[in-house]
Amino acid sequence: MIMKFNEKQFLDDALKYIEGTYDKHYVGEDDSDMQIVEFWQMMGNSQETIATCRNVATKYLARYGRKEGRNIQDLYKAIHYLSFMAFYTEKNKITDVSNQVDDDIELHRIPMANPEK
Repeated sequence: MIMKFNEKQFLDDALKYIEGTYDKHYVGEDDSDMQIVEFWQMMGNSQETIATCRNVATKYLARYGRKEGRNIQDLYKAIHYLSFMAFYTEKNKITDVSNQVDDDIELHRIPMANPEK
């Protein structure tokens, strides 16, 4: 199948980027094979890990075009964190993350300034 928007090449490049992270991102010198999401998982639970991965992916999407121009690696990083979300969702058979996402958003809501003051 020919993909009109070069998706296969983009995803192949994203996969190469992700493969390269396994010798760069780790927690502590003794845990050189540990991805940060594994550390988050040890410190919390799957729903918190999924919400954190969603937030980090959103950060990379939001900064695309703002930090170092249109840095394609920001998109690769977002895809990487989306893959972590998919992994922990499937691993734990969490089928409805929307409740956790809504709860997480509510917990971290920043109060708006009162425009009447």
